[in-house]
Amino acid sequence: MNIKTIITSLTLAVASAILLTARTCSAGAFNGTGVGPISDCTNSVPGSFNDTIPLVVSFNVTNVPGSVQSIALSITMQHEWLGDLDMQLTSPSGAGFTGTNFIIFSRVEGPPGGTEGYGCGLDLNGTYVFNDAATNTLRNISDQMAVTYSLAYGSGLDYTNVIPGGVYRTSSPGPFNDAPTGFATNSGFIGLPQARANGTWTLTIRDGSNGDVGSVSAATLFINTAVSFTTLTTSNGNLQLNLSGPIGQSFRVWSSTNVSAPFPASWSIVSTNTFDLNGNASVTNDTSLPSCFFKASVP
Repeated sequence: MNIKTIITSLTLAVASAILLTARTCSAGAFNGTGVGPISDCTNSVPGSFNDTIPLVVSFNVTNVPGSVQSIALSITMQHEWLGDLDMQLTSPSGAGFTGTNFIIFSRVEGPPGGTEGYGCGLDLNGTYVFNDAATNTLRNISDQMAVTYSLAYGSGLDYTNVIPGGVYRTSSPGPFNDAPTGFATNSGFIGLPQARANGTWTLTIRDGSNGDVGSVSAATLFINTAVSFTTLTTSNGNLQLNLSGPIGQSFRVWSSTNVSAPFPASWSIVSTNTFDLNGNASVTNDTSLPSCFFKASVP
């Protein structure tokens, strides 16, 4: 069992429970460099990604003390035709290994009734966060907007048909069969060892059809942000343990009546949970049970 928990301090006793704080190996948020215009494709054939100069945003990732446990990506951008775009995140290369590529989205399918070979014609203009806690992909929202506004395509420069900024799932390439994917299940990033996690990550954005343009103004890559207990409260005989951590990251809470008991063999799983879109979670424990120590682990 691959348990990644660092115990930091014994902090608090409430009712019949004792809370032991815990954190994952922590890296943090890394701001991208190289943002700017996305070069327009010179070929009128949709999907000709080889006929354009990609925009490459770089993230200098440092201080990842162990393997990669969680990934999320935030990007602030605008573009007149979502279906033109291909966006891929790549982990560092080094001596004896090459980086791993993962598609964030590519040639997102257009709303029903459109010419799908040209992808979704709706616009981007906002901050888009991609992580595993989200429910909708960009295509899902495109389909919902088509129902609401009777749209087949966006209207171009005025940005009136904009997919709203928000939190989204990554998706496989379209334009006909794009489907939800996830960093944890599809990227190949989770579990990358320290030597392959620290270094330069890149986000490559290509425009596969001419006539519509855009740009990126900011991007942030989140790797292994901390998981910790924050507060605890008692109500109706129950103890509520409140935690914070990476959006969409799964975690476990363990308990034992003996803080020195071998972990995890002699500890019991209280809860398996996932942090919500605000990076919060809570676990309830019955205070009538014997006094317990608590630990958090990833996964």
